[in-house]
Amino acid sequence: MPDKSCTIPVQGDGIESMSGFCDNLSPTGNTTRELSREKRLYIKSPKKIPATISEANNRAQGMNKKPLLIYLHGLNSAPQSTKAQLVKDYIDSNRLDIEYWIPRLPHWPEEIRSLILDTLLPQIHLRPVYIIGSSLGGFLGTWLQDHIYRVTETICPKLVLINPAARPFELFENYLGTQENLYTGERWELTINHVKQLRAMEVKNVLNPKAIFLLAQKGDETIDYRQAVEKYQGCQRMIQEGGSHTFDNFSGVLPDIFSFLADRVI
Repeated sequence: MPDKSCTIPVQGDGIESMSGFCDNLSPTGNTTRELSREKRLYIKSPKKIPATISEANNRAQGMNKKPLLIYLHGLNSAPQSTKAQLVKDYIDSNRLDIEYWIPRLPHWPEEIRSLILDTLLPQIHLRPVYIIGSSLGGFLGTWLQDHIYRVTETICPKLVLINPAARPFELFENYLGTQENLYTGERWELTINHVKQLRAMEVKNVLNPKAIFLLAQKGDETIDYRQAVEKYQGCQRMIQEGGSHTFDNFSGVLPDIFSFLADRVI
């Protein structure tokens, strides 16, 4: 890969915000919110190629390479969501040696697959990759981690799940019809074909539980947290009483999240 910086925009040129799939689920789509313009995020190409994620983590300081973090949000959400911005601000304010990509994803799961893989597969052999997924983003992150592990046979990115949707295709069958993104105001149709494409991405058995950190709150009003607890057995877990689907006091668990990703206290 050439030794130069490459720009990956969050908006435009076919990279649209995912009207995510689980945060702010809206059967009728009648809520709007006024937001400022989106910022563009940037990814710099590294110069050397580490062999595996584990080796990359061990050698990252010597290679002077920055890991890449991808944040995947949920239904009717966007890169401007509160949790996404808290992640970004935490990295910036603590001057962490991590670059981030918060994509605005398309509605269709097959297009999401293409966008993520086209962007990340060239990066996966170049530096460590971390994944944080909220709600449906947790489902997508589980698929992405599994896909990378199966394709490379050696690389298993660390994955953090925030109130993840273990089986979103079952939930969405009850919400077919018009949806509205709470951040962009965009209206779109959730169809049975969306559901079928999601079902095709299901990872039934997690291959590397030690590479996953599950955070869930029992007060989640959208998703039954017990589904995630059942699915992600053997993973590092933080299960909190109360809370909500938004994940209350998310800023308070960011040190735990980044300590897990970096294998050290941050």
